[in-house]
Amino acid sequence: MAGVEILTSIEDYAVAQMRKAAGISHVRADNTLKAPMPGLVVNIQVRPGDRVSKGQPLIVVEAMKMENIIKAGHAGIVKAIPVRAGASVEKGDTLLEFE
Repeated sequence: MAGVEILTSIEDYAVAQMRKAAGISHVRADNTLKAPMPGLVVNIQVRPGDRVSKGQPLIVVEAMKMENIIKAGHAGIVKAIPVRAGASVEKGDTLLEFE
């Protein structure tokens, strides 16, 4: 535009969905982190009372034979973890609660 070079790229839809699911989490207004997909909780990397920073891995959920690392969308303190390793979760289930 007007002599300015603009570089763009198009990401494959499946790759974009996996990146979205495994990337930075979105904590809801009620301070809960919801499962972005159905799967199996493989590993919980935090405990209630832990201070977390933005981008810190929180929980690993296995879906379609792929491990998805759910990361903190912002800094905060973990209040409760209503799921356990080995538990099956559905999309939208609460994984973590923040203070």
